[in-house]
Amino acid sequence: MEKSQLTALGITGETADRLLELAGRELESVKAERDRFKEKLEKADADYKAGLLRRDQEAWLKEQLDSCGVSSVYARRQITEDCVSGRAGLTWANGEFTDFGGFMESAVRRDPALVAAPADETVPAFTGPLGKERTANGRAPSVPAVF
Repeated sequence: MEKSQLTALGITGETADRLLELAGRELESVKAERDRFKEKLEKADADYKAGLLRRDQEAWLKEQLDSCGVSSVYARRQITEDCVSGRAGLTWANGEFTDFGGFMESAVRRDPALVAAPADETVPAFTGPLGKERTANGRAPSVPAVF
């Protein structure tokens, strides 16, 4: 609204100036509030996108660590945190961390126990049920006839 419109309504010049000044102040406060809300929205949007990215990265890492045979909860947590935070030096591109295989190879060289050894299919049984000794074929051992 302009001063000429206010004077056309019968408002004096001084009152019109005062009304325009108040409207200007109100407009500035509304603009400032709008800018604050806009900043909050941008921050919330960035946090949401960062959360989605972290979720995707953690899901991808879980699959990779499962396939590598890393079973230690603490090792998995540390590797995940190092990769996601960027401390591992890996970059996220096209839905995967670049050179993750090389990273895991160097980690296994530094700590061979990181990757679980494949379990043997036959585990020796030294005792049977109720503490009875058994041999590999499942029968009770025979005492050699030496006497």
